[in-house]
Amino acid sequence: MATKQTDIPIMSIAQATATVTPYIDFWNAVLAPKFNAWRHILAGGLHLHSAKVFPSLPITAGDRALDVGCGWGDTAIELARRVGPTGSVLGLDCCNAFLDVGRADAKEAGVTNLSFLEADVQTHPFEPVHDFCFSRFGTQFFENPTAGLSNLRFALKPGGLMTMVVWRERADNPWLTLSKEVLLR
Repeated sequence: MATKQTDIPIMSIAQATATVTPYIDFWNAVLAPKFNAWRHILAGGLHLHSAKVFPSLPITAGDRALDVGCGWGDTAIELARRVGPTGSVLGLDCCNAFLDVGRADAKEAGVTNLSFLEADVQTHPFEPVHDFCFSRFGTQFFENPTAGLSNLRFALKPGGLMTMVVWRERADNPWLTLSKEVLLR
């Protein structure tokens, strides 16, 4: 059952089916604090990628959307604006520290058709109710991509669509390898 906290509907702790794994523990204990410390830099860079993709997303008013690996929730908030008050968005991430930021930002933005859920995408018991699934650099961090992506299929209605923003190969992203190459020389 959904509860209300600060006027933003959220899933209750009892409903969250977060699976505790060493991988998720690592995200929560080590990576989330580091990402949060550098949010002021990371968020701006990440937003540039979303800004290129969002104008072409096949979402419409009234859609039910799922934002996977939503992190701080900025993409979930934008999706909620795009589906409008007759639609809804569920932002899902395995790190509650990210979701807390998203909840606060959604409240500040006055977005009320958005809820956040801490869960493991690989094992969460999705219902096929979503018209659209989005992920900006979330799916690339799945512990088991086959399990995660297969399970996401169960979240979509027949004919539902998914859009993922992910990095290409390292060779296509020299900024990922250049420092190592310089050091090796």
